[in-house]
Amino acid sequence: MVNETAVNQLDLTPQKAIGTQVIWGGRNCRIKGVIKDFNFSSMHKFINPLVLFPNGFLNKMMVKLSGTDLRQTINYMKSKWDILIPDHPFDVTFLNDDFNRLYISEIRTEKIFYIFTGLAVILAFLGLFGLVSFSVQQRTKEIGIRKTLGAGTGNIIALLSKDYLRLVLIANIIAIPIAWYALNRWLEEFAYRTQINVWLFLLVMLVTFAFVLIMIGLQAVKAATANPVESLRYE
Repeated sequence: MVNETAVNQLDLTPQKAIGTQVIWGGRNCRIKGVIKDFNFSSMHKFINPLVLFPNGFLNKMMVKLSGTDLRQTINYMKSKWDILIPDHPFDVTFLNDDFNRLYISEIRTEKIFYIFTGLAVILAFLGLFGLVSFSVQQRTKEIGIRKTLGAGTGNIIALLSKDYLRLVLIANIIAIPIAWYALNRWLEEFAYRTQINVWLFLLVMLVTFAFVLIMIGLQAVKAATANPVESLRYE
């Protein structure tokens, strides 16, 4: 049994390959079937030619499980194994664990990024919350005067938001190209990779704006709904 990549390297088609005699690894073989290409190694590498020899002694058995009640299923398999092949130890490994071991460095990097990104976001929004609170406190009297002259809650929110939204926009303009470049360089390490969609960065920008507006809005509404008389008397 050979895969499609092996057939292509032999300059054959899947239809013509079946029944063809070839010498592979010093062995005279006859191709009995062609299977579709699949990744049997890390996604960092391209699919290589694969040859499967179905005859001979097999020391492994692959079983597809439903995933429900694994302990009982494995115990049942072990009991049958001990009856049929008592001289060989029963050792179970899961294919998804073997697959995950191919990406240990990526999994470790993912966890590190999650931790540091979470800390950075928390610190950034705590700092923003403190800065907005201080700004509102410093402009309490100004807000009172504007309300006395007829400014509504929306005007107060717009007044307090525009400077911060401008800073957030500048931060996104700087950060997005850097993130785009870093992600592209990382994806270049994979033979098979996805494409980075622009909407992902736009979504991040919109979420950032939404969080900033919510944080500013809470403080602005609190200041805008306060009694103007108390705001004017604020020192």
